[in-house]
Amino acid sequence: MRHMRHLMGRIVMVSVVGILGGLHEVAMAQPAPPPAPVFRAVPPGMEDVARAYRAPQTSKAPSSWRSGFTLHVSLGAGQFIAADGSRSEGDSSTQYGLSLGGFLTPRVAALVHLDGSSGGQERTAQGLALVAIAVDVFATERFFVGAGLGEAQTRRSYDVRSGPGVCAQVGYVVWQRRQHGIDVVGAASVGWFDAMQVTTAGVRVGYRFF
Repeated sequence: MRHMRHLMGRIVMVSVVGILGGLHEVAMAQPAPPPAPVFRAVPPGMEDVARAYRAPQTSKAPSSWRSGFTLHVSLGAGQFIAADGSRSEGDSSTQYGLSLGGFLTPRVAALVHLDGSSGGQERTAQGLALVAIAVDVFATERFFVGAGLGEAQTRRSYDVRSGPGVCAQVGYVVWQRRQHGIDVVGAASVGWFDAMQVTTAGVRVGYRFF
């Protein structure tokens, strides 16, 4: 009986040692926890820089680029109509526009605008050119309207005629990256020369530097 108790004691001791050894191996196999983050104090006077660095970066609105000098050029095609009394003649035309000026606010720009159109007949009128003081207004971030008043010229045979003229346009900026934009414009100009009226209207594609 004593021999049996001694044998059971040795078995229990060996089992306990084996269990303790296994637990030690499991503990050694587990990865060490990551080190605690180190927080460094922001140097004095750099708090604003640190906040700007940590703040999420957002893209600027298109209107934020509309300030100072601006330029717009456009080219397209449309219709040329000359009406002289009871006679009216139409013709297809190539049209262009050039504007130089500056933004008074992010939505309003004051411009010197040159508008030109080919087309017409020699017996009535050929071509229309208009130099005007104009204003462009951005109703939204991309949609804009414009109008101007100035002096127009046309040619009839070899005679160049001058008279008052107006222009108007409606456009939409289809693409903008920083100060550069591409727009589609519907434009029209009218000039009055004594009893004759010359009208041009068309669609153009333009480039604008904001």
